[in-house]
Amino acid sequence: MDKLGFTFYPKDWATSDTFFELDANQRYIFLECMFLMYQNGGYIKTQKTQIENRLRIEIKPNDWEKITQRFTQDENGFTLVSVNKRLRKTLANRKNGAKGGRPKKPKKPNSETQKNPPLEREREREIELNILQIDNWILELRTQEQFLDSLYLTYKLKDKSIFKIAQKFKSHLMAYPKQHDNFMEFRNHFRTWIGFEIKKGNLGEYLKNQIGQI
Repeated sequence: MDKLGFTFYPKDWATSDTFFELDANQRYIFLECMFLMYQNGGYIKTQKTQIENRLRIEIKPNDWEKITQRFTQDENGFTLVSVNKRLRKTLANRKNGAKGGRPKKPKKPNSETQKNPPLEREREREIELNILQIDNWILELRTQEQFLDSLYLTYKLKDKSIFKIAQKFKSHLMAYPKQHDNFMEFRNHFRTWIGFEIKKGNLGEYLKNQIGQI
């Protein structure tokens, strides 16, 4: 992992769900954790005290909980899917470089092959799997009582309206696909999307105390 670097795009970071949902102090800690992951094979320790000692700051328990909700945990510690993807790509490039360069890509199929029905069926299958994944995550939302209570309270939503809104979110994802590597990313995107849609006036029918109501 010596001299390992990665590309960081400030524009993408400033428009990400994580950026909007974390305050300035939490963003700093999140980024430092991400940098540590790159230095340590994609992982950091799960103990808050170890990160505090490394950064020489005190991290409030609520801040730590909010930050680590965005991480994935396994037997090696906390990690980020995006970090591991970049690490794998970097290591593959390094390995290929040692062998004389990246392996040649297979030739593109000709126009007749591109019209082959199995390719169309494969695309349809991918769409079906994506819809199934979204449906499963919407079902999983029902188990997130604290998260749902927070949505109702924060956005002053009408009772039992959240899953009607979730179906609108599903339609949005069908029109504007976005890759979610795990349920937590899906959940955070859903929260951010609700906020944006309310600001645009698109969810008025699901809000309490609208103009004209008593």
